[in-house]
Amino acid sequence: MFGTPKPPPPASFETLQAQLTAIPIPNEHVEKDDRGDVMLITVDLRYGALGKALAKPLKLRDKKSYQVDGVSLEIYRLLDGKKTVEHLVELLAEKHKLTFFESRGLILQYLHILTQKGVIVVGGSEDSPS
Repeated sequence: MFGTPKPPPPASFETLQAQLTAIPIPNEHVEKDDRGDVMLITVDLRYGALGKALAKPLKLRDKKSYQVDGVSLEIYRLLDGKKTVEHLVELLAEKHKLTFFESRGLILQYLHILTQKGVIVVGGSEDSPS
């Protein structure tokens, strides 16, 4: 009953097929400062009605920056709005000698985090029904 809450599932897709055919799309409105082996990604923060009313008086920030490096940066650079999750999983598995399932777990968790932070959105595949 008490204690730490369970973390949300890595992705909110209904089926494995939906997970693998989804296409991660970078947010066009983020600011990127690519420094070679590190990238600084800055996103605009969005507040609800109450947050908007209190933002200026409380001097709340309107942007948040994230530093991305290592494998995270490698994955982020692969996000072109065309590659499916399955393609990303296969690329990561091949390069880092992971099983498909290990790679899928890492990719889905990372994409979930990027989605929560507003860095990307995840859309359905081109051939999925609307």
